[in-house]
Amino acid sequence: MKSFIDYLNSVKKVYEFRLKFANCNCDDEFLSSLKHALAAYDVEEISKPKRLPCDDYAEFAGMGACEVEIVDVKLNYPAIPEQIRQLVVAKTHLVPKQVYVTTKSFDVQDAAAEAYGKDVKGARLGAELEEVPSGQEYVGQKRVESLLKELAKDPSYTPEFAKTEK
Repeated sequence: MKSFIDYLNSVKKVYEFRLKFANCNCDDEFLSSLKHALAAYDVEEISKPKRLPCDDYAEFAGMGACEVEIVDVKLNYPAIPEQIRQLVVAKTHLVPKQVYVTTKSFDVQDAAAEAYGKDVKGARLGAELEEVPSGQEYVGQKRVESLLKELAKDPSYTPEFAKTEK
């Protein structure tokens, strides 16, 4: 049977977050203040900042084109991204709109969803609409006429008409 300490070490969970900073110089001094700010959550690891090119990022929509630096953080205590963001803003004296925090797994999913449509120009259409030059056959009066023609071909279909009173 395992001792309590062995059991506790085997179920140890690490909480991974991705912090994004807009127009912020993530030098060694900033990283040490970030580590000090997150000390309440028992920091296991802080990655070196990765700088992204100047662009319009969805996370920083109100800022226009800006440079973004990404820092991955592993914590031993649970938290939600908003708690981490508020703590980082308070301890590093950054403007709240300069800091974006998300879980690492969500950020990877979000990037994959964003990249999904980059290889196609225009809208992605379903298989039924790719064959048809325009989708007008599926809507409006043309659809009603084609539906009535299909029903007329079916021998088991007998139309029922409502009685009108005069």
